[in-house]
Amino acid sequence: MKEMRSLGLIIAAIFGLLALGAFFSPTYTEQMSYAQWFLFAGGLLFIASVVILVAALGFHTFALYLSVLMAMAITAFGLYGGVLVVILTYLSWGFVFALQLLLVHHQVSTAIDWFVARYTYRTFRAEYRIFYPMLWLFYLLLDVIPSWVSREHLIRFNPEKVLTKMAEILPLE
Repeated sequence: MKEMRSLGLIIAAIFGLLALGAFFSPTYTEQMSYAQWFLFAGGLLFIASVVILVAALGFHTFALYLSVLMAMAITAFGLYGGVLVVILTYLSWGFVFALQLLLVHHQVSTAIDWFVARYTYRTFRAEYRIFYPMLWLFYLLLDVIPSWVSREHLIRFNPEKVLTKMAEILPLE
């Protein structure tokens, strides 16, 4: 709980400093610059919060949240904001999915429980195809490079083996 309090204080300090800068700046240009940064930080905080919420709730409610988030981002930041939302959402959910799947590959029971609680085999296979590049990226970053640096034995990643294991674990519908 201390971490959340610290995070809240940091966010409040950022917004407080930006508001003070906007209020006490000597020129109109500086005031508007601070005001724009205040609005930008608020939008960024909102987008990050929604992406974290989507990651916590799971992929089954993902379409609704992404559509609302896309509408807000496009309204606030234009087309580039919408593209940024798609990229950040893909990276954040892909990170969660790939990390959990690598934990399943290493036989971690909580990761298996996470998939069983959220997926059927059909929905898992769809996300598996979507996040396949992220899976290999995180395998490289979390398994290959650390084993190369520490000169430990590397557990070879076999995507077919993981897919068949998930077919055994997850229900078809």
